[in-house]
Amino acid sequence: MGTGRHAARRTGGVVGSALDLMRAAASGRRPSGGTSSSGTASGRTEPGRTASGRAGSGPVRGSAAARRRLFLRVRALLAGGLVLGAGATSTLAAWTDEAVVKGEFAASTFSVQANASKPYSVSGPWTSADSDVAVLRFDASGLAPGSVRYAPLALRTGAGSLGGSAVLGPAQVTSSGAGEADLGAALRYRVVVADTCAETAFSSGARYLVGAAGASGAVRLTTGQDEATPLALPAAAASAPGTPVRMCFELTLPAGAPNALQGGTATANWRITAISETP
Repeated sequence: MGTGRHAARRTGGVVGSALDLMRAAASGRRPSGGTSSSGTASGRTEPGRTASGRAGSGPVRGSAAARRRLFLRVRALLAGGLVLGAGATSTLAAWTDEAVVKGEFAASTFSVQANASKPYSVSGPWTSADSDVAVLRFDASGLAPGSVRYAPLALRTGAGSLGGSAVLGPAQVTSSGAGEADLGAALRYRVVVADTCAETAFSSGARYLVGAAGASGAVRLTTGQDEATPLALPAAAASAPGTPVRMCFELTLPAGAPNALQGGTATANWRITAISETP
């Protein structure tokens, strides 16, 4: 932009000088501040001439030649000015085009199903939190001090689901009695990962999700799984569910349970929280 402005100023100066020369040529005068046609300096008079260029009243010598030279200079200056003006105001043109792109997005799915059939059957029934609640089959009626019951549970991801991890939370327990008559508070349990659900599954080498090995390894129903060691759930295929992960619950009424528990009832609800893996 700065170059264009300077060029415009130069062009205006050239054209202005040319116009001055044209006026001088038309009137037969020398341009102000210039040199005479005979090469003498401005402001000096030749012998026999007045300052106005005349010797007495005679005609001006060489006026035709002087006008011809002035016109030639005017033409040169105008030509130069026009070239400069054109160079200062010209612009470039270019072809243009454009391209358009788009993106399409879809969210993945994650679903977990539970199977509490006893004995375990891969055919189910499989339930999800949206449809039904899997009921653990402890066959726990008629408990007495020292009684032990077992219930299997399997988890899997639904067809088309991502893999993930699951954590068994603490049970929400309701009991018919309170204090020494609170059956839910007296019960103990532990959970291992196992394909068979029996006493033999609770060995020292088993993976315990809740509780530990040994006679004193069972804990209250209100104790949940450690979140730092979740249970991994394999991803499913597009048209088939993931591989099931099987567990076994062991429920015990300790041998020293008080007589006040007789005839009592209790219900425990465990919530399993599953989190999908990052695809």
